Amino acid sequence: MEIEQGVVAVLQIVIVLVVMFYWNAKLQSLHWCRFRCSSAVALAYTLTAHRRYRLQRRASSDINALLHDNLAGIRQIKSFVREREEHARFNRASDQLRRATLVVMRVWAIYSPSMSMFEAIGALLILGLAGMPR
Repeated sequence: MEIEQGVVAVLQIVIVLVVMFYWNAKLQSLHWCRFRCSSAVALAYTLTAHRRYRLQRRASSDINALLHDNLAGIRQIKSFVREREEHARFNRASDQLRRATLVVMRVWAIYSPSMSMFEAIGALLILGLAGMPR
């Protein structure tokens, strides 16, 4: 089923590109340039995203493991008066998770609006060029 959908999607893209080129080659070329630029930016984001998300998942895993160990061993922590040390360990793990999450959020906060802006600028250029009298 997925192969059929993929073939249909590729055929639709090819047919639309051919029709666009037939109607107006200049507009089609401008659209193709915009499409390639946005695809390159999306590919760059996608290829580097796994590193950022992996760091965030590791930090989350570390803090969850620390919480599990501390809750399971609360009697030992209290009997050896290790509350301060365990609190400091938790703060370090929490800070690592915060930093990893901020990296993910910062990159997304730049990527998402910039892609929307480039899409809007491209549409504006295409509509402006198409609306010009010949």
